[in-house]
Amino acid sequence: MSVPRRAELESIGRFSRRSGIPVSHLRHYHEIGLLQPASVDPESGYRYYAAAQSEAAEVIGILRSIDMPVRDIQRLLADPTEANVREVLAAHRTRLEERLTQVAGRLESIDRIVKEGTIVKKPHESAREGFTPVRVEQVKSQVPTAERWIELREKMPMLPEEPQEVHVVTLISDTGRRVPLWVGSFEGNALKLHVDGIKTERPLTYDLMLETFDRHGVRVVRADVVRISNSTFFAQLTTEAQNGEQVFDCRPSDALNLALRAGAPIAVAEGVFDDPSVEEGPDTTT
Repeated sequence: MSVPRRAELESIGRFSRRSGIPVSHLRHYHEIGLLQPASVDPESGYRYYAAAQSEAAEVIGILRSIDMPVRDIQRLLADPTEANVREVLAAHRTRLEERLTQVAGRLESIDRIVKEGTIVKKPHESAREGFTPVRVEQVKSQVPTAERWIELREKMPMLPEEPQEVHVVTLISDTGRRVPLWVGSFEGNALKLHVDGIKTERPLTYDLMLETFDRHGVRVVRADVVRISNSTFFAQLTTEAQNGEQVFDCRPSDALNLALRAGAPIAVAEGVFDDPSVEEGPDTTT
């Protein structure tokens, strides 16, 4: 097979206009090996494409329009046999059906909220005696000092000997009062993904729990950080269903993950703000 001469090739801009794929996407596809240019100028780095690549570009455009992951497109381009195409498309169809089910559940929740008027907070939800409403100000990762890690291992012997990355979640009130919480890597990552607005291809544990709640007519009412003892925080999660409200003792990290995803209010007991150990900084665990 002869290699096209430079004069027979199209610039990335012209190829983009003809194929309908944005230049930025063509560059990305080149970087990940999805659609290699026919030629790249060694000095300028300009990419050039052959007319014969239009068919592959069209296929990529079609598959991306149905939200197929890049790795599956690579599989199809590498093996375009009928059996492989059917297998990959069937798997993607199943994935889309799962998303459709999730969306349908959320639409049902919206209809229920509109019908019941639960989006309007009741007085006792916005201002309760002894509690201060807070929001998550930030979630950041850090590695504890060796001394602090020893203290944590005394409380949680299952932790490894060497310090590991943990996440610090900072809760802040409208008046600027802060409560820093140390949470585990899994819980912290889940919080950070939600706070940053990053969607995962598959639902996380907390997303699955909330979806299950929705399907069974249970909504998260609120999450409260109720006390601190020996530098360990304790929380409660309140839910509501047809049989009334239920209160569950839990870790703050779990309560926060569920409350944030449900859009439920979060509050901290006044006694937690007043505890001397909280003033020492982000040095407490949940």
